[in-house]
Amino acid sequence: MRARAGGEVIVMNRSRALSRLLTVAIATLLGLGSCFAEPNGLGPTATGGTDALSEGGASAGGAAGSGPVCTARAPKRDAKCNPATSGEPLLVRQVSDTPQDTQVFVDDLYARFANYCGSCHVQNSLGAFHVTRNTFSTDVDDKALKAIESDTQTCKKDSSGNKLDASCFDWMPPTGKSWSDRQKDPSDPVVGFATLLDTWIQQGRPVDIFTLPADKGGKSPYSINLGFSKMWTNIGTCVPDEGMVATELTQSCALDDRFAAMARKPDGTPQEQIGLPNTLEQTDLFSFDSARLATYGVIAYVPAYPLWSDSAAKLRYVRVPRGQSIKYDSKTKQFDIPKNTRFYKTFFRKVIDFDGVER
Repeated sequence: MRARAGGEVIVMNRSRALSRLLTVAIATLLGLGSCFAEPNGLGPTATGGTDALSEGGASAGGAAGSGPVCTARAPKRDAKCNPATSGEPLLVRQVSDTPQDTQVFVDDLYARFANYCGSCHVQNSLGAFHVTRNTFSTDVDDKALKAIESDTQTCKKDSSGNKLDASCFDWMPPTGKSWSDRQKDPSDPVVGFATLLDTWIQQGRPVDIFTLPADKGGKSPYSINLGFSKMWTNIGTCVPDEGMVATELTQSCALDDRFAAMARKPDGTPQEQIGLPNTLEQTDLFSFDSARLATYGVIAYVPAYPLWSDSAAKLRYVRVPRGQSIKYDSKTKQFDIPKNTRFYKTFFRKVIDFDGVER
């Protein structure tokens, strides 16, 4: 299985998981969303227990040997999302829907540098350039930014190996692509990293913290007002009726196809190296609205024996490819999980919000 930062995302191949992993309310409840915008042309799909999604639309048939058919369930007119009164309340920060300056820790900026440039300049010293967290603020400057924003794959050199043009930089990361091509992809994580790096350099390369202006960071697509923040529980913001689950078709099927086609490529781009989408906005978690997630088949669950994680609260989701189900074997007490089932887990820690209230 595979994981990525920013809220844990796990994709499992068909396997026998221990019953402790999921003694679930798989057929019951749905959860919140992530911290990103709705995917472009992609979105969540169906999930559930053994029979929850195989009825009323999701077919396991199709032509012989062709596998499950991606179809939507017929929505019921009176279906609604009910208050999650039985869930464990979660304290959630309010998020404004207007652009704001953002404080960024240099530790986080260095972590991104290590992610994209670390194989050459953290674990190794390619080009006699080696960076640690302690030397990051003194050694990384606009030359690194120029390399990231370069459109030249390999600079021309003389017979002695010296660059003919001192202002030329090979594009970085070397396994990536030109800056012009990156700018065409709004989800390219290196573009966001370059924005942060440029802002940090312009502010004098501070050691601990810097400010990302509102006009560069943009506004959050996931605003949370006071009323909405009080609806959150470990089973989402509401509990969907069965008649509204997995009723969306187009985006759900597209996302199933995308996950099925992904594979890890150790020597590929950052996305190919992990074999997962670049950002959560490209996964099944694209909203905080549990009612909306329900139509895509994103379902929250709670294990019977949750592990303690430094007093952090957790919100877990499961998303089964359309037309398939998680099955439980009562004899072996194990789950049979379809290939490309996605598990999501978000951790919550108490913080002091802008209004001085602990959330």
